[in-house]
Amino acid sequence: LFGGMAIMHLVGLYDDFKNLPAIWKFVLQMAAAAIITSGGFLIRSITLPYLGSINLGLAAYPLTIVWLVGIANAMNLIDGMDGLASGVGLLVSGTLTLVAIHHENFGVAITGAALAGSRAGFLLYNWHPACIFLGDSGSLFIGLLIGVIGVQGWRWWSQQQAENASVLYNAVSAAARANAVAKAKEAELLAAFRAA
Repeated sequence: LFGGMAIMHLVGLYDDFKNLPAIWKFVLQMAAAAIITSGGFLIRSITLPYLGSINLGLAAYPLTIVWLVGIANAMNLIDGMDGLASGVGLLVSGTLTLVAIHHENFGVAITGAALAGSRAGFLLYNWHPACIFLGDSGSLFIGLLIGVIGVQGWRWWSQQQAENASVLYNAVSAAARANAVAKAKEAELLAAFRAA
């Protein structure tokens, strides 16, 4: 994780001082995201309405890389006005923190809270008229970290959903068995009543 984050930050830092060609910037961002995914930070499955959970298999790697690079670049693109990227970063990381706390995913909650706190402190000096700026190094780093927090929160949520689905399946199976037993008893009682 730290290697990929460092590469993303250095790509942005280099681009802040020298104009890095877009293709090289993109390739290096993909490399940073690939390093992070190789550490196990993956979107392993997705859940779709009416289709249920779909295991992505090897497609998890490119999908996660696209997600991480996309979120990092989205944050970079909105870093055009004073306070915009910092404010969005604060709102997103704060929301992810609250969701993680609600689901008792404290590792993600601590990371999200640290990011939200840093964004709140930075926003004081980045508000119009700004005296400090994120630049590509800051906005790419923040975007990548938000993407990783989202992947980690999703991974915990999907594990919970799998456990919930198992519990639900067991409950429905038990109810179906109980219903079958009840119908058999009902038929037996009805037969006994008719015989009497």
